[in-house]
This record gives sequence, structure tokens and C-alpha cells, in this order.
Amino acid sequence: MSREIANHQFTISTNATHVKVSWQVTAVRQDAYAKAHPLVVEQPKEMKVRGFYKHPELFGQPEEKQIRWATHPGSMQKARERRALALAAYQRGPEAPKRAAEPASGMVAAQR
Repeated sequence: MSREIANHQFTISTNATHVKVSWQVTAVRQDAYAKAHPLVVEQPKEMKVRGFYKHPELFGQPEEKQIRWATHPGSMQKARERRALALAAYQRGPEAPKRAAEPASGMVAAQR
């Protein structure tokens, strides 16, 4: 860099031809909002959720290692059961519920 940032500009110099240049400008914010709300990069987990993940599948872990299983195990178990029931209904196909809900043909004739 031949001239540092001044008035939102800087200068890069080189003796080589056809040079591709990339840059990144970083700074430490000193404004009132940044001081009042400092960025916290990493926070320690509560003991209850240690060993659990936001996205366990990204770490090769089972669904039960999701943080919600540590904090709300009953709700998560009910959700799993609902998913299993929905999957079973889907696998039976769209005709299965209709046949179960239709009355027998003899009952239809008797109602007429």
C-alpha cells in the first residue's frame, strides 16, 4: 500500500503487471451503540445443555442431541410421535383413510 486510508481512499502500488488485488478493511467500532452492545463471540453453555447441539446432524449426532431435547424432552417426544404417525399415514397412501371412513355398502342401502 503506497498510501493509507484517507478520505475513504487508499492507493496500492506495484512494479508487476496484470496484478490482481484484493483487500479488506477492518476497524474497531467506537460508537455509542457498539460500546453499549459489545459483540460476544462465544458464550459458555449452561450445564443442562452441554453436550447438545443446535444442529446435531451437522456433527453426525442423532436428533436427541438437539438442545431442545435437553430443555423440553416431553415436548420433543410428543413431536417425534406425531411425526411417526404422520409418516405411517403417508406410507399407507391416500386411499387408506377414505376406505376406513366410508360406510359399508349394506348400510348405504338401508339408509335410502
